[in-house]
Amino acid sequence: EEGVWKTALFALFFQPSDLDFDFVKAFVNQSADSGFVWRDSYKSTFQNLSEKVIVAPILQALVFNKRPTTVANWVKKVSSWGFDKFIPCHFDAPVKATGRDIRLAFASFLDEDLADLGSPQLSSALDNVVPTRALRSSYNKDDMKILNTLDTIVVASGVVKLEKKQTTKGANV
Repeated sequence: EEGVWKTALFALFFQPSDLDFDFVKAFVNQSADSGFVWRDSYKSTFQNLSEKVIVAPILQALVFNKRPTTVANWVKKVSSWGFDKFIPCHFDAPVKATGRDIRLAFASFLDEDLADLGSPQLSSALDNVVPTRALRSSYNKDDMKILNTLDTIVVASGVVKLEKKQTTKGANV
């Protein structure tokens, strides 16, 4: 179980804040694997994500944020389908969730592009009546540090082009 949890966190964040790499230990042991040092806090980090509908941090930081309008339109379309479970690309399946759960998972970073789907206050009030399985908050900034650094490098290098935002009158910004 511990190995699966650590692997999942590593795959989601590349370097979660619960993981340090001890270069000296790895060098002395002549094994990169021995340099990975996990703090016990990884358990609570994993539990906070477990059994939630999430947008993988790596996709959120490196892919979906490049085309927010396109992604938001896709989320609106998919979340309008009448489903009560879906099969994710990774982790346990099927997941009991609705289109609302999908929208809310994406809303943590696409809130402006999904604003026409309702206010966060209304969604929070609705959660008291109909709970959501979506992760409703942003990821820990320390967990996202390496991904955000990679994102900055990729954008600054010009490797990817960002989507041009549309103003209300249709002009590109």
